[in-house]
Amino acid sequence: MPSNSIPHTLVNHVANTINNKPKPLSTELDINPTNYIENLKTSLSKIPNPLTINSETIKPQTIKNTETTVKIKIKKDETSKIMKNKFNQQYTLNSNQSQGSIISPLTNENSVNSKRDLSTQVSSSKSQEFAFREDTPESVKTCYKLFQKIVNEYNTITKGEEYSQTLIYFDSDNLISESTLNKINYYIQKVNENHYLGLLIEALDDTDLLSSMLKICENRINDCETMKIDLFPKLFSNSHEEKSNKKQKTEKKSVVVENDNIDVQNINKEFNYIFGRLLCSFDACIFGFSIMCGGVSEDAMGKGFEKLSKKYYSEEFISATFNLIKFALSELLYPTIELFSISNETLNTSQRLKLLKKEVLKPSIKKNIIYISTKISNLMNSMNKLITTESLNDMVLITICYTSLGPFFVDSLANTDITFGLKTIQMESMNLLITMFIKFPRNRSLILNECLSNILKTKLKSGKSNNLFKIENGESIQMISALLMQLIQSCSQNDELMTLAEEAIHKFTKLGKIYKKQKRIDDIQQSDSGKKKNNSINDKFISGFITIFEELNNKTKEINDQINKYVQQILGYLINRSFYTETINNTSSPSKRRLSKLDSSNEIEYRNFLSNFINDVLEVLDRPEWPSASIIIVTFCKLIIQVEEKKNVVDVKTTIISYYGQILGKLRKRISILNNYPNKAVVKSIKNFKTIIKNNDTVIKQSLLCYWNSQLLTLEWLNERISEDKLCIHSKFFNIMNWCNSLIPQLISFLNEGKSNFNYSEIIRLCRKILLEYCKYLTSAEKPSSIPVIDIFEHVDNEDKDISNNIIEDIIKDNVETSTKYNNIQVIKNIIKKQFNSPLNLIPISIILSSNESIFQMYDVLFQRIVLLLDSVHVSVRSKVLRSIQIIVNVDCEVLMQPQIASTVIHCIQDSSAVVRDASIELIGKYLINSESSLNFSEVTKQYYKVVTDRILDIGINVRKRVIKLLKDIYINTKYEDYLNNKEMLKDICKKILKRTTDEEKSVKELALKSIQEIWFNSFFSPELISIENLRNNLSSLSTLSSSNSNSAMIHINSIIDGTNGFTKETLDDKEEKIKDMIPSYTSLTTQTKNEVKLRVEMLSVLADSDITGNTINKCISSKYNLNIGVSDEEKLIPITNIKNKNNTENSNVAAKQAVINENKIKFPIPTLLVYGISNLVIECLVDQLIDLEGVDTIEEGDSKKNIKTNNEKINSCLNLLYQFSRAKPELLANHIVTLQPYFHPSSNQTAMDKNILRSIIMIYKNSLKYAKNYDPNVLKQVEQDLELMIHRQGTAIVQAAIPCLCTIIENITFNYNRTLNLLKCCLDFLKEKYDNMIKIKNFKITSVAGYIRCFIVSGLVIRESNFEKIPEKKKKNILPQYKYLIEKDYIQTIYQILINYLNEQFSPIIRRCALENIGHIFIVHPRLMLNTTSVKLMNEIFKNNDTALKVNLLNIYYNYLKLDHKDEEREEKETPKKEEKKDIDVKLLVGITDEIIDMGISSALMQQFLSEILECLFTNEISLKTASFDVLYVILEQGLVHPLKCVPYVVAFETCSEKSLRDRAIKLHKSLTEKHASFIHSKNSICVYKTYEYQLMLFNNDEKKIRGYRVYSNEYIEALLTPMFNIIRDKRNKRNEFLTNLVKACDQREKSFNRYYSRYIIENLATLEYKTQEEILLVIYRIQPILAEQGQSLLEYVDYYKEKNYGYTKMQDKELKKLDEHTKTAYISGLLQLLRNHLKWLYGLSELRCINFKPNKVTKTSEKQVNRLYQLNMFSYSSIPPFEYDSKNQHQMFAIIKKIITLYKHDLPSANEFKESINPPNNFEILI
Repeated sequence: MPSNSIPHTLVNHVANTINNKPKPLSTELDINPTNYIENLKTSLSKIPNPLTINSETIKPQTIKNTETTVKIKIKKDETSKIMKNKFNQQYTLNSNQSQGSIISPLTNENSVNSKRDLSTQVSSSKSQEFAFREDTPESVKTCYKLFQKIVNEYNTITKGEEYSQTLIYFDSDNLISESTLNKINYYIQKVNENHYLGLLIEALDDTDLLSSMLKICENRINDCETMKIDLFPKLFSNSHEEKSNKKQKTEKKSVVVENDNIDVQNINKEFNYIFGRLLCSFDACIFGFSIMCGGVSEDAMGKGFEKLSKKYYSEEFISATFNLIKFALSELLYPTIELFSISNETLNTSQRLKLLKKEVLKPSIKKNIIYISTKISNLMNSMNKLITTESLNDMVLITICYTSLGPFFVDSLANTDITFGLKTIQMESMNLLITMFIKFPRNRSLILNECLSNILKTKLKSGKSNNLFKIENGESIQMISALLMQLIQSCSQNDELMTLAEEAIHKFTKLGKIYKKQKRIDDIQQSDSGKKKNNSINDKFISGFITIFEELNNKTKEINDQINKYVQQILGYLINRSFYTETINNTSSPSKRRLSKLDSSNEIEYRNFLSNFINDVLEVLDRPEWPSASIIIVTFCKLIIQVEEKKNVVDVKTTIISYYGQILGKLRKRISILNNYPNKAVVKSIKNFKTIIKNNDTVIKQSLLCYWNSQLLTLEWLNERISEDKLCIHSKFFNIMNWCNSLIPQLISFLNEGKSNFNYSEIIRLCRKILLEYCKYLTSAEKPSSIPVIDIFEHVDNEDKDISNNIIEDIIKDNVETSTKYNNIQVIKNIIKKQFNSPLNLIPISIILSSNESIFQMYDVLFQRIVLLLDSVHVSVRSKVLRSIQIIVNVDCEVLMQPQIASTVIHCIQDSSAVVRDASIELIGKYLINSESSLNFSEVTKQYYKVVTDRILDIGINVRKRVIKLLKDIYINTKYEDYLNNKEMLKDICKKILKRTTDEEKSVKELALKSIQEIWFNSFFSPELISIENLRNNLSSLSTLSSSNSNSAMIHINSIIDGTNGFTKETLDDKEEKIKDMIPSYTSLTTQTKNEVKLRVEMLSVLADSDITGNTINKCISSKYNLNIGVSDEEKLIPITNIKNKNNTENSNVAAKQAVINENKIKFPIPTLLVYGISNLVIECLVDQLIDLEGVDTIEEGDSKKNIKTNNEKINSCLNLLYQFSRAKPELLANHIVTLQPYFHPSSNQTAMDKNILRSIIMIYKNSLKYAKNYDPNVLKQVEQDLELMIHRQGTAIVQAAIPCLCTIIENITFNYNRTLNLLKCCLDFLKEKYDNMIKIKNFKITSVAGYIRCFIVSGLVIRESNFEKIPEKKKKNILPQYKYLIEKDYIQTIYQILINYLNEQFSPIIRRCALENIGHIFIVHPRLMLNTTSVKLMNEIFKNNDTALKVNLLNIYYNYLKLDHKDEEREEKETPKKEEKKDIDVKLLVGITDEIIDMGISSALMQQFLSEILECLFTNEISLKTASFDVLYVILEQGLVHPLKCVPYVVAFETCSEKSLRDRAIKLHKSLTEKHASFIHSKNSICVYKTYEYQLMLFNNDEKKIRGYRVYSNEYIEALLTPMFNIIRDKRNKRNEFLTNLVKACDQREKSFNRYYSRYIIENLATLEYKTQEEILLVIYRIQPILAEQGQSLLEYVDYYKEKNYGYTKMQDKELKKLDEHTKTAYISGLLQLLRNHLKWLYGLSELRCINFKPNKVTKTSEKQVNRLYQLNMFSYSSIPPFEYDSKNQHQMFAIIKKIITLYKHDLPSANEFKESINPPNNFEILI
């Protein structure tokens, strides 16, 4: 007997019945039903037949005398009181039974007659005996008698008659017992297997026993309705449970107490009770479904018997069964799963939860839960079989639907992998729902609505849960998504379509035979008569084919319309609740409003589900087993486009754009797969299939063959999959229906329109064969056809090639005759077996088949829409569009080369929003560094490089950082072959990143420094330099070691370098030398490797003439990334921990020891040594290049001047870079000083380039000469002489370099102080002598200033660079007597006086400026001079003077002194901890009269004295003076020399200046002050705002008419001048609200500082500020309204006064004119405030009601909600008010202005009663106009 004729559960019962100790169920959580049933069938085969049991085995017991038998009459309602200990007597499993086992059906523990022979029992049935035939099997008779006895006993109980105390077949509750049910199910199983069910049903039907048995079992099932499970806490209770308990009488059977103190015994008793009662009820269900399922099976019924009568398909029984399933799921299975999904924190709060979780995992309980799950699965499987043949009413279907949907919406599945068989239940539920969807079309909408209405139960988030449906390739989708798609696909399984397909097969076959016969007749007649062939016969047959085609087309179109209807129902439901909740909320229906209010609160959940659903659909798109995904995506795109067009809400648009991006990315991937398919001819044939009518017959035939072969491959693959996945049958039907919809209209058009042009006989036959194949697959009548299988996988580049003859031959087996008929099915199966093992391999075929469908057209539609959205005014929309385009670029980067996209993205790079610019650069960055791009390097750079790199100067910090990262990645990812061709671009990258190392923003600066370090000191390509990479890897790996392994790290790094045991301070230089020795010398490298090093040198030389390079190299060498070698965290914490645990003596000893250990264990700078080694290699390369260039210069003397100039430029570049290295690490050049000496001698005819070369050499000597070893004294002497000669003869630049070099050499090497003192003496004598002569002759005109300037420079620099006061006593003895007076301490006053004499106003400006500049050098060394009377007077005169250059020089002196003084303090702080020697206490230091303390206060005193003058210099249009003064102010505030509140207004004013660099620095300084002094920095915000107005007034030369409160960028972007200040204040709500309130108050005419131009300035700022929250806008409007009310009242009163005085006809006096002018000014501001109020409401979409209801002191979520502008930020128009300028003497003009402004109040003036809290209006205030 087939296994599918009855439920599998019956086999379980039989297997467990015979064995006293049945085999325990599998301990796995998810049971495979197929394997489980097969194993039990195997065990069933070994069971003896119970119907042939020997009488000796079971002996009947003697029946006692009826007179001595105790009889008790028991009423029905008292039976429940008999059994008090129910757990031990009835439902509790016996001690000799394992949990999950079944009570033996051959024994009855409740009856002493349980072993009585059935044949000897006396029947008490009153019904007539059924007359069996003689050949009736004994098993049927026995089963019949058993049913008869059960019914008789039941009748006795129900009628209240007397019966024996011990029941046989029923329990004390008058319900059929579990042992009886086991007997019944066992016998029914045997009858089914022997095909005798028809005989049994015939007997039962005749005596009406079957109805009684079903009713008895139904009572058993309904018994669970009175059961309440209190085992689980209320944490798992369901709302529907509470509702049902109110209607039903409950019976509490729980033994668990309410408190948390429960024991294991009580839990086990409760579980035993639950399992016993549920299993008994499920056995009753199994009996009923065994009868009903067997009754519809011809095999089970036997031959000659009809199916079971419909009256026995009890709908009450089915409803009771599914109510029981629902109860078991919701009360037992779901809470059990949820027990494993709760967090550990929740679990730890309840002892009950802990104990429950522990007990459930025990094998006995776990097996029974899984056993119940298996029974539920089998019952659903049985219902699935039953429902395919029988119809049920809607109420039963609703019950089945509701119960079947429950397992899909178990929220706890999202957090646990333990399911207790729920996954199997889900699959059976899905099959049942699909069957209902197919069988009952009228209820499809109901099923979908019920499914969608349960979505919120899962509380979905954006990510996927564990409630997943696994697809073929190992990926997963949401289970509910799989259900919805399978329901849609099941619509294609239509009985009418199958019937029509069968008829079509018959008609096709018949027409084919007639056509062949007629063709033979026509051919014979044509050959006999020689006449032309008559086409009328062909037309007749063509008309016949068209008729069949149209019938199929109409039916498939009807089904397709239904599918589209259900898809729209699903997507419409989700979209409406995701995006249209506000629209629904305005409906007039109260019920709908309540529903929409609920949906509105769950909008996010619906959007999350919709997002997950679309992601799942995209995941399975193009898989042959999920064809519905294509229709869902097309429909979704159409619907979502409508939403995007109608909803102008930013949040909605950004969500929709994310959908656009996901879909476009998937569609672009399909296009890429299509373009990369090897057979281009197949792609073109199928893609252009809808245009085949316009082609010739060869093209048509090829298109049809390619189309059909691709379809046949898909169909056969699905056929192979049906055995594993039965859902594939729906996929097959769905695909055929789609292909029919696509193919048949083309064939009909082809046959109707083109009959006169071609010979269509072959095409018609091919069309007929293809349609015939469709029909065969629809009816499962699959037979081989003669359509050839062509090779669609062959590599064909020519898309126009004819491949219709590339037929794949049938495989011929050995020793088998060749078949005369072509077996195309076998060929396809061989292809599938050979090539297609997974659906991933079939994806290209699916894409090709859909290439002519509407889903491919969706790409262009969506792409155009997403590009148009880039013009949106909303920043978030534009940035979201770019991120969506990035999804497409990740799939196919060539999209960015399309002209439309290229121009659009380039435009976005220059967008007004930094967020959009950042997103666009991120988009291009992914493309530029994509190594898999098929485009060459030049195309990339040509298209995007320039526009991207220009953004490195962007005002947005994130944009600059993004560009730096991008440029670094481009450089790092550039291959060595591309270096030469793109050298200039790579150099430009280095230059741009290097310049950002001086960025004002710290994070940008650090990123640029790190990036340039990676570029300059990255690994080399050459294998000769692989030692650098190995060293880098070995050292960098140590940085990841924990401090606990620091000792091993120490040993490892020592072994790398020289194998010594530890790094100490004394050996660090030796380690650097070891690193340098490990890197090969430059001269030993090959030519190719040298060229690579030279390329690196070129990258380092991009800004060699700038100090930025040297500073960057210095920072790279002194890197912050250090590793603590040998110092563990425990060692660091020893002193701290011991302080707490030990006494002070022990602490001091431990601390002393630890200090000694840490002193020898230093921080070893790993990257520093690598940079050091690479730098040494670079320097060797530079020196080698200098030698080569020098040789070229001397040998090739005949070259032109151009070659000489080029050669000098190269030399200058090398020397500049060497100079920068000498600044960073002067020791590196110590060994190369001798090589550079030839360039130290200047030539006679110097060019500008020669001077630069000489200056670089001088600076290298200054930095590195002191590190040279064993230098020849004669050479040093010659160097001194050369430098002195340069000082006398060279220009200013060389002199300023030579003096510090000479002083450094003398102080560190030669100690020949007489040379510098001689220079100083000569200059001072010259200046003093000349000045005295000028005084005598009273003529201060200087004809030749060069000598004076040289003397000024020498005097100032020698004093600054030579520390004469600290010359050692031993060296002072070598100073000649004529110079000793120069080193005396007091002589500096004389030198100062000599220089200051030349600051007299009678001297020329050049002399004064040069003298002041060099006095500044003296001030730096002797700062006390700045505070003497002469200096103070001099500085005051300079600030009062109009000489801008002198002011700039003085400010530069301040700046240099403050910076240098600050560096000295930092250096002293670093050196202070290193001084550990004990010194005597200095009393002077304690008193505070030391020189150090006096010098420390000079800077503060000086800046406080001249602060006002410095601040005044800010308010100027001279850029040099403005910059210099701000530099000083920046340092003052940075060092805290004055109180910040004195300077903040000027800093804020500078935020409105027109120079971007100064503006950015001012913003940065303001942010820094806010962070340091947050408590009081905002106390002068009002003063700061007014100072910005004064600054603007200064910029416009005090013309108030030109002042505006905003700035326009590139005629597009507008920004308020107060935006930087507002952005800084915005984060603190109270300060922000106070700031906005004060701004609005400035427009109140009652304020003392009221000024209409200032008020207009404020209003324009308020109109153009970029607000972020609703509260900001509403507060401004709220503060405007009382001012408007007051001003309106004042104006109206004045109008009445004006009319009363009859000033319209009389001339006003001056006093009255002044009063009228004041009211006119008030009217103007009132009009502007009304424009501002309306402008803000319009710009941000605020209603009047929202503005009126706003309360500033009430904080709500709505007020803090982020807002987005509905339109682009702009300034409102002044056209609605009179011109701002007027004649203050014209009384009529002014009065007309007032009346015009008053008219604006008609619609906008608020009532004064609404603002009593803000103002106190007069009592007679009324609504104006």
